[in-house]
Formats: sequence, structure tokens, C-alpha cells
Amino acid sequence: VLISDKTGLSDFVTAHNLGWICKPRVKDIRLKLLEAINDKLTRDEISKRAVLIIQHHFSEKKIIPEYIRHYQF
Repeated sequence: VLISDKTGLSDFVTAHNLGWICKPRVKDIRLKLLEAINDKLTRDEISKRAVLIIQHHFSEKKIIPEYIRHYQF
């Protein structure tokens, strides 16, 4: 994943080493895209781990109670 450091998920992506974080500027996006393209090993490792990490942190079982708690009046 390539994500801006201005998004809410950038800390999560960094903490779980799920991709590349960039500044929302063309030059930085370009550099990070090239870095990702040239780092097949990291892309393969992320592909192996990502599904389990996302299922663990963003399953319905976890998300629904958080949304209910957040939006209760």
C-alpha cells in the first residue's frame, strides 16, 4: 500500500509494516512508488501478512462494537 502521511491509517500501516508512507507531494509519491516497484521482497512479505493483519484488526466483530460505542448518544 502507498498512503499519505496525512491519512488516519498511516500510523497503522507504519506500525504493521504494510507499505510505504509518503508526503502528499508529486515528488515524494513518485519516489515512494519507485521504491515500492523496486522492492519485490517487501511487497511479497506484505502480501503474505496483510490479509491476516487486516482480518484481525478490522473484522466485523471488532469494528461493529467500536462504531456503536462511538456513535451512541
